[in-house]
Amino acid sequence: MILLCFICSPLTSTSGNLEKPVYTITAEPWPEADMLFRSDKEWLGGDGASSVDLGSGRILWLFGDTFIDRGSLGDRREAVIIRNSIAIQNGYNPSKASIHFHWRTKDGGEPASFFAKGEGHWYWPGDGIRIDGRLVVFLMEINDGNNELNFDATGWEAVIIDNPDADPGNWNVRWVDTPDNKFGVIVGSACVISMNGYLYAFSGCARNRDVYIIRWPLSSVLRGDLSKPRWWTKEKGWVLQQDLQELPQPLFSGGQMEFTVDYAPAIGKYLQVQTVSLLNPSLAFRWADSVTGPWSPLYEFYRPAEADQRGLLIYAGKSHPTLTGGDIIVTYTVNSIDSERLLKDRDIYYPVFLRGKIFQAEEK
Repeated sequence: MILLCFICSPLTSTSGNLEKPVYTITAEPWPEADMLFRSDKEWLGGDGASSVDLGSGRILWLFGDTFIDRGSLGDRREAVIIRNSIAIQNGYNPSKASIHFHWRTKDGGEPASFFAKGEGHWYWPGDGIRIDGRLVVFLMEINDGNNELNFDATGWEAVIIDNPDADPGNWNVRWVDTPDNKFGVIVGSACVISMNGYLYAFSGCARNRDVYIIRWPLSSVLRGDLSKPRWWTKEKGWVLQQDLQELPQPLFSGGQMEFTVDYAPAIGKYLQVQTVSLLNPSLAFRWADSVTGPWSPLYEFYRPAEADQRGLLIYAGKSHPTLTGGDIIVTYTVNSIDSERLLKDRDIYYPVFLRGKIFQAEEK
């Protein structure tokens, strides 16, 4: 295994304290698990890769831009790019599980995004969660943008699926009314967790790398009512969005639009996992005693081998706590700024698995 964060310095700090990390993560590639996403002749890669436990050994995967080749030629040049797709994994160990991919089709049989509504924009999945037999999925609303990435995250929406145990082709997908906010925060872009009677949404800001946390009572979520989110403010606690006059202090800075937060029993802390940035594609983590913080500085723990190749983009670092085969399971995405390479190179644009351990670091 590769031990990378034991002696590293924190990348960011909310307190100015540059103490050694209290916890460390070891991680190694898991090529046997990587084969899970390469088992379909039509689904030729997708990014994002959020996982949702549906129970009974079933895992929902949510993907962003996806290559679909209906001719089963295994050639991305012949594929259609759709904005999102999903998959159902059967079995919690990805190196031994089976998987089935799903997308919609247009009347003429052309592949189409699984989640779509209206014209002029598209959706990339944030995260999802199963609550009391229902599945809630948060979606980032995306439009063409005049920036270096050629897109803008402009809002968020959510859907509720009442019958997630059915085949996804038969899901009853209900779109929920969701309130806009004037702050550029994309609610649920990163991850959602349920605890103590509330649904918490970790949310990135489209204007910078600040992160916020928002919640609703579970009873409201199950009614399909997300109209009254409360935002965490360090000064006044939980405040209704309609009463916010200005953007509160962020939960932490230096985040990403996509990341995960999960409770890690091995250390008794909440663990946040992300890639550092497009300029520094290393996997990194923070921890906290509570979802509202205070959060530790950000520490690197794994530098992908692909980081040394020119022209590749590495992002969407996420942990997957319901998967088995290691104490901690992480994925990241490898993309390319070279469209020709993206079409030809089947070694990229599939989620990449890591497995490892997290534990308290020894004092030196």
